[in-house]
Amino acid sequence: MGLFGRDDKDTPGMPASPSRPHEAPGRGDTAITVIARPSTFDGTLSGTGDVRVEGHVEGHVELSGHLVIAEQGEVEALVHARVITVAGAVRGDLTADEKIELSPTANVEGNLTAPRILIREGATFEGKVHMRDPRPDERPSPSGSPKKPTARASS
Repeated sequence: MGLFGRDDKDTPGMPASPSRPHEAPGRGDTAITVIARPSTFDGTLSGTGDVRVEGHVEGHVELSGHLVIAEQGEVEALVHARVITVAGAVRGDLTADEKIELSPTANVEGNLTAPRILIREGATFEGKVHMRDPRPDERPSPSGSPKKPTARASS
């Protein structure tokens, strides 16, 4: 399995699962990017689509789509996405525009910020929970600190 994957035979409406690693959750035939095992990605991962992590990601993740961290996936990063589903291990703050879900196999060390947060029985979590819409000035920046509003001079 390579770094990027595409499967044109996905079943519409099926959630992403370990048995269907290339499927975009709830999007039917839309393919997603897969960071496959044993691949490692180090740096800033950004994009408009969905991403599934089965390998290792370090740095900063900024997506407008759905991020799935598979059971064997490991992420050490500040993360922002529309929806985040964790079944693997995460060290870093997670911020979602819509929802964060921690599956029973999830192991998360970091803060969660989203309007909806679901922590399933069996998940391991250490951090703070902020159930609110993340404001643009509170999203994590690649440097690790929240973005601050910039002052504008008026004329």
